[in-house]
Amino acid sequence: MLRYHMQNITETIYKFISECPLFEGKRVGLNCLGAESGACALETSAAEPYVRVYTDGTAVRRAEFAFAVRGTPSRSVKENLPAVAVCEKLCAWLEEKADADELPQPIFDLRIKETGGFDAPGISEGRYTVRFEVLYI
Repeated sequence: MLRYHMQNITETIYKFISECPLFEGKRVGLNCLGAESGACALETSAAEPYVRVYTDGTAVRRAEFAFAVRGTPSRSVKENLPAVAVCEKLCAWLEEKADADELPQPIFDLRIKETGGFDAPGISEGRYTVRFEVLYI
């Protein structure tokens, strides 16, 4: 049952992110970040799914996500500014939507956990990330 909920919430968030004006005409991957510079993907993260369970059986659940943008093979900040800018603009858009209560149902809260994190397992694999969580019933 929980897998069904997580799959639904992932699809909801993926569609929501894909509709962001930043990605108009651009492909956004799901759990698969392309190798080319500027590629984007929404990735699911493992998290304790239940925040609170009420006596009537209603449960507040949490799902964590990371949105990744592939940087250039260089570690130069100047060359990676476009990837950083995408992360910052996405954060601003997500916060704007959350503040305006324009989140897709059944999501009632969205929280940015980290922005602009740089993961560089290999110089050609550098990526910038925005990590966030959603709360839903």
